[in-house]
Amino acid sequence: MAKKKEQAGSSQISFGDVAKLIRWVMDMHLDFIEAVASDPQAFALGAPGLDEALERWRNPRVRKGREEADTMLLTLTQEVVLEWWRGFPQCDLLTSLVRRAKRRRAKCGTPNQRRLPDQKEGRQIARPILGGVVKKSQFSFSQEAEAVAARLAEHHMPPFTECSSATLSDYVRRSSGNRTYFDALEFSFEEFNRRGMPIPCEIAEWRQQIAAGERQPPSMKRISRGRQRIAIHPVRDLQIQLVIKLLDRLGIPPRGRDFSGCRIAAEIVGVSEDTAERIWKHRIWTPHFAPILREHSKAIAQRTGPFHSSPASEH
Repeated sequence: MAKKKEQAGSSQISFGDVAKLIRWVMDMHLDFIEAVASDPQAFALGAPGLDEALERWRNPRVRKGREEADTMLLTLTQEVVLEWWRGFPQCDLLTSLVRRAKRRRAKCGTPNQRRLPDQKEGRQIARPILGGVVKKSQFSFSQEAEAVAARLAEHHMPPFTECSSATLSDYVRRSSGNRTYFDALEFSFEEFNRRGMPIPCEIAEWRQQIAAGERQPPSMKRISRGRQRIAIHPVRDLQIQLVIKLLDRLGIPPRGRDFSGCRIAAEIVGVSEDTAERIWKHRIWTPHFAPILREHSKAIAQRTGPFHSSPASEH
């Protein structure tokens, strides 16, 4: 019997699809880090051919049928990486390591020009990236609710999808008793204005009712005492996975007897090597990630209210 497809919300996007998109964005993030590090002059601030270099890297990576969405995501990825690169204190070392890795793959250059990085070099690359990552992230209900509302808004915003009158009407109906949907409509209204796009009639009417005092934002959902909050640290874990994957691309394996990406990340963040290895085991590039997203989604739904059209399907 075929497995049921796990649904991630009213947009009918599966958890597997969301995991696949996150993997793709992360891979593009790493690809662009390597591109910038291997040719820093081409991507330097104010370089005469910067726009052409960005376009030349971006265009081949846009997938057919997703041109508008991919272009937006790739452009955002480039902006994030370039801002990070301009403040990264080990640019010269990273450039050297990327070029050495390219020579190893091409099997060219002298032994010294293609030598593997050592533990010290790995730490020098990883420390500035993971230096601000805390051992245990603090849970913030307000930040979580805001992030969920922003995600709901994206569900009916171009380029991810075309606006659906039925979806917007459902959002308006739910917004009377669910603060997350109310905030999602606010996000949408502000974003349509920012883009200079026509405001959908459902949102325009909803906004008029607020102005007339006919609608009030509902109270935030109160979390019952004793309700278990799953100890998840998705941002921390993704940062650790990103660094371990980057070190792997540079020539430091995730696991190893003498030194490894997991060991380096564990030392910097202040967790055990077993914890770092568990985080790597459940990395976004494995089948483990979609079920993890499902469990996160269930926990968030308990706190912010039901934001799915139907419960997440079980296998």
